[in-house]
Amino acid sequence: MEGLIADLGPPQPFYPLGVSVPTYVANTMSTSVLLSIFAAGCGSLFLPTYVFATRSRPGISLGEVLIAFWWVLCGFIHFFFEGYFSLNHFDMAGRNDLFGQMWKEYAMSDSRYMTRDPFVVCMETVTAVLWGPLSWFIAYAVVDARRSRTVERTTELTPSLSKAGLSPPIRVAMDGAVGVVSEPRGAAGEARRGEARRGMWKGGEGRRRTLMRRDAAKRADVERGWRAEAIGAERGRLYPRLNQFMNVPVWNQPAEERAHRFE
Repeated sequence: MEGLIADLGPPQPFYPLGVSVPTYVANTMSTSVLLSIFAAGCGSLFLPTYVFATRSRPGISLGEVLIAFWWVLCGFIHFFFEGYFSLNHFDMAGRNDLFGQMWKEYAMSDSRYMTRDPFVVCMETVTAVLWGPLSWFIAYAVVDARRSRTVERTTELTPSLSKAGLSPPIRVAMDGAVGVVSEPRGAAGEARRGEARRGMWKGGEGRRRTLMRRDAAKRADVERGWRAEAIGAERGRLYPRLNQFMNVPVWNQPAEERAHRFE
């Protein structure tokens, strides 16, 4: 029994408790300190993101700024925090730098992060390499609002689903759009995005598209009416005699009046 306990290495807090983590070194910082540092690091990203967003597009809405915040934060967590795990997974239990202690705190309920589990290592590597840069691209596309942009928005499943062995990356619909989003520039683009957001909250993608088609048809009818009125007014101004002739039958008028009409 003593030999078996010795093989398990020093006492470790990861679940399941019987797993062998021979290189484990206890953290020197408490959970509250680690959480405070993590929150401060996340908050420090928001100010430069806000400055970049407002200077790049002064008319950007608050909702789009918050979306950019989210994707910038996702990019830093994926690329740096999870990239750190991918590079140092072989001796993570013995590392006592800041990220090492954060990962040991995170792994309290899942010892696979401390035992070099193949699935976890592959999952975190793919997430760091792909989802990190992709998150930054999405944040830039949200701020830039180009006329035509391709945005494939990705997220992760909850940690419980990841622990169950499911693949974390999935595609989600955010702001009513997945895939290709084509938007005009300027005020027209802002108006269309506003209509899209209102339609999304009123009943989803189908409802949004129905409302947009209905609004487009109404605008087309109004424009046709304006054009007809303008053409009629211009014709009456330039050809008053012709307009009078077209409205009153000539053959019902006396001969002297008919001659006067064509003077």
